[in-house]
Amino acid sequence: MKKYIVYSGEVVSRNDGDVHYITAEQIMQLHHVNPQDCIIVRTKEDRLRLKGIDTSKMIRLFPRNDGNYKSYNKANATDPKEPGG
Repeated sequence: MKKYIVYSGEVVSRNDGDVHYITAEQIMQLHHVNPQDCIIVRTKEDRLRLKGIDTSKMIRLFPRNDGNYKSYNKANATDPKEPGG
């Protein structure tokens, strides 16, 4: 069962004001999540496919302009909380 919905996209950096495109792969790495647990949304067609899926309990992961990405890896000792908790 999938746990995350990952959205790629552009952000304006708080640090330097530059526009950066953050890929879904980068977001998964930054959040320390397994790609097999993710539904990746890159296009309008990807968004339309979500309509038939119950996503109410899934965690949505987006690019962040502050660079502050929470780790959802349960093995990470610095982040003992359960995802969404």
